[in-house]
Amino acid sequence: MRRLCYYCRQPMKRSGTKEPRSMTWDHLMPKCRGGGGGDNRVRCCRKCNNEKGNMTEPEYRQFLLEH
Repeated sequence: MRRLCYYCRQPMKRSGTKEPRSMTWDHLMPKCRGGGGGDNRVRCCRKCNNEKGNMTEPEYRQFLLEH
């Protein structure tokens, strides 16, 4: 079963590589903004995780709509 990125819905490659579409874990509410815990994490590709940075999920979704 191929895992899809939570944000861009593209298939992800196995984790542990530096490829843009490799799987990473992301905090929906960034830890630096008070997020924590396992229910705050989703699987996403490295590209989206890096692009999202310290944005919250709604902030990042708005960013995607504007770009």
